[in-house]
Amino acid sequence: MVSKKDIGKLFKQKHFTGHQVGRILLDSLLDQLYDRTPKVSDEEIAKMKDHLANEYEGSIYDTYVNIYAGLVDMFNYVQMLSNNAMLNLVTLKGDLSLLSQATLDHQMKINEPVTITERQFRRYETKYRKYLKETSDQHKKQKILVFHYLQERLKNILDESSWEDTDKETFWKKYPHIKEILDQYDKDHNSIPVKSNQYIQELYRKYHKDDSSTSEDLKRFAFFEAVNTSEHDEELQNQIKSKHLNLSLKELKTYLLKSYLSERYENNLSKDDASEQAFKDNDIYLQYFDNLKNSAKVDDTLPDHLTKKDLLDNWIFDIPSIHFDDNTNTSTTNKINTENIQSLDQILAKELFDIFKATAQDLSALTPDIKEILTFNDPKELLNKKTTQGILAKKGDNFYKDYISITWLRSEDDYGMWQIFPKKYQHQARFHGFSVYHDPSNDTEEDHFTKLADQDEKNFFQRIEEYTSDQQVEERYDSIEKFITLYQAYNQFINGVIAFSNDMNLGEFKKAPAYREFLNEIDRFHAIRNLSLYELEDMIRDKKLLKDTQKRIIDGFPLIDLSKPRFKQNKPEDIASYIARIFSQEDSKPISTVSVLDDIVRGDIDAKEE
Repeated sequence: MVSKKDIGKLFKQKHFTGHQVGRILLDSLLDQLYDRTPKVSDEEIAKMKDHLANEYEGSIYDTYVNIYAGLVDMFNYVQMLSNNAMLNLVTLKGDLSLLSQATLDHQMKINEPVTITERQFRRYETKYRKYLKETSDQHKKQKILVFHYLQERLKNILDESSWEDTDKETFWKKYPHIKEILDQYDKDHNSIPVKSNQYIQELYRKYHKDDSSTSEDLKRFAFFEAVNTSEHDEELQNQIKSKHLNLSLKELKTYLLKSYLSERYENNLSKDDASEQAFKDNDIYLQYFDNLKNSAKVDDTLPDHLTKKDLLDNWIFDIPSIHFDDNTNTSTTNKINTENIQSLDQILAKELFDIFKATAQDLSALTPDIKEILTFNDPKELLNKKTTQGILAKKGDNFYKDYISITWLRSEDDYGMWQIFPKKYQHQARFHGFSVYHDPSNDTEEDHFTKLADQDEKNFFQRIEEYTSDQQVEERYDSIEKFITLYQAYNQFINGVIAFSNDMNLGEFKKAPAYREFLNEIDRFHAIRNLSLYELEDMIRDKKLLKDTQKRIIDGFPLIDLSKPRFKQNKPEDIASYIARIFSQEDSKPISTVSVLDDIVRGDIDAKEE
């Protein structure tokens, strides 16, 4: 920008170049456009014009006069297009708001108890009794390897957190044989065979590889806990204060949510990654995330030479019972395969035979009827002996007594009456319950309320289809795209003016006020779009249906990427040559602003015969 001091120096000259006066002329236009106090008057510019060095400098100045007129037209044209594009954006935002409101309305309905008629309830109750009986029978028939049963029980015995208030001395009186073997292991420092040691070392590293999965969904939980509750308010308030952030706690939470939605639906990050990135975007730190990372860091190193005690202390002895299905004889984890678990079982049965034998003895002493099941003579018999959960319950195992009990199943939410509701209503019935409509006249159709709910759902998806397939939406996008294309051409024109005048300060012409508001409106539009996608995730349980519905919104209301070039970029010096040629015409022929911008878009700026 030309300063008063620069102008003062110029006035001391006797003669001026066309570029000197032309730059001041364009700078005075900036003052007018942005309502600033002019640094030089029209009279002063006229005086400088009268003292141009020669006719050639006069022709250069005349080119600037034409550029001045073109810039006025172009600036106003851009302002007009920007206002029109913004109106289309506001309308698109309104369309999304209607869609979002439809989503919230439907969400309110599905967050209420499922309403059913009395006849439905009686029918469901009959089906539920049958379901409980079938589930109980299924549990009874499920097979379990005796070895894996002993692994489970030994794990519970060694886990001191399950001892409640029992002191050690009293506790171990119930398991004297196990205690005796444990004492032996404490004294015995002999390593297990080299081949077995090597196998377990490799398997253990594979088992604990990438244990970050243990924190899956916890980052998202922490994020929404921070945004929606007061749990982390003190930590956030302290950072607002220490970082001198000029915003309230409520505003910070709004920015965090906005960042999460942007990372999730614009950058396609996972829920956990978007949660963590949202804090980084706002330069905010949450200690909880570090705690999660530290908890996920499992030390996958074992002593070089494993002893029997090491197999217990590092919880290797019960890995098979956690990750093996005894009914299908297959692994239930991607970390280690079926063959790995069976090989580990063989090593454990051989190396820890004495403690599993002791476990069987102590359990048999506590529950005599189970002794027959837990009797084995060697590792081979231990590895092949199976029973069922029903037999274990019948012989007195309290856990399996509950597991096959219809009374217990009925009390457990996992086996609640919601299980026999139609699949689409199961989540609603489980988490929001159900209500039974009492009709004294008994005239209400049996499926009356579920049919109404089905129709509500159908109407909701029809509304989404209508909003996302509206021809006018496409027309609004076309109008916005036209503006962005011409605005990019306008920016290139300004780059050409800068190159022609050698005045970087003229870049201020790019700061059209209406465009700044357009950028804000784009930001708000994207935020509402992202919010609409987010609201669907809490409402549609069917993953395919959710994906298809979100895709309709993503395709129907695509993001508007302002950074993407809409046409091949021209070099500033080439546009400067184009400007020098077009705006130096002496025939006073009007120069079309639209034609200039169209030429830049088409790349049609090469020299032509005039």
